[in-house]
Amino acid sequence: MEKQEIIKLRRLKGDLVAAGIKQADIAKRLRVTAECVSIILNGKGKSKRVLDEVKRALREA
Repeated sequence: MEKQEIIKLRRLKGDLVAAGIKQADIAKRLRVTAECVSIILNGKGKSKRVLDEVKRALREA
């Protein structure tokens, strides 16, 4: 995954969190799992499945 894609998702996530939207709602809006959002929020874990979900969400965002 490109670093720019990760930055884009983190900024989008930051905007949603700043607006008071919960992690589960963020996941629904991005059409990914809450686990994926958690990993982006915490910057931990990089399983192939999760990275594929993030890439898909970025393409659709």
